[in-house]
Amino acid sequence: MLDAALSLFRERGYDAVKLEEIAEHAEVSPGTIYTYFKTKNDLLLEIVVDDLKLAIQEVDVLLQGPFGSAHEMLDRIIDCHCDGIEDRVSRDMWRVAVADYIRNPRSVFGTEYENSLTTIDRQFVMFFQRLMRENKLPRTHSARLLAAGLSNQFNMSFIEFIRSETMSLDAMATRLKRLSRLSLIPMSEQRPDPME
Repeated sequence: MLDAALSLFRERGYDAVKLEEIAEHAEVSPGTIYTYFKTKNDLLLEIVVDDLKLAIQEVDVLLQGPFGSAHEMLDRIIDCHCDGIEDRVSRDMWRVAVADYIRNPRSVFGTEYENSLTTIDRQFVMFFQRLMRENKLPRTHSARLLAAGLSNQFNMSFIEFIRSETMSLDAMATRLKRLSRLSLIPMSEQRPDPME
């Protein structure tokens, strides 16, 4: 059902597709779709959650393996999360999914999306904790605060990306890598912002 929905969404656009058409394309009854998904938005959020879970698995593997430099590892984590963003789900579909999550955060699939975001936040915490254990980042920093900052940078960059018609995924990843490197600089070494 998810593959049939994704195929139709990509071919005709999310708004133009009805659940009954997805059922026909998936060769199931509309009732079967409604058994699993109350709305078309729920179906889309499930597709998004599946994509997030793939990125989460890739980052889990990275976090268990050997670390190079902190910058190198951070870039690889960002790449894992950015690589799949538009592979299956279009920018328009992301807009709908994020808007529906904001409108209905307690729906079944809104909760799954939130759980995925929480898992990503935990991965960022684990990343910073490991850097501290391996003396690649001073222990005077708070892994949770650094992770929260990185998560906020990622979320804001992602929102900027899906709002834009022209920003490329590469541009978003490059911007995010540049911004996230600030979290790896000890506070004592950071220079004041000349814009302030």
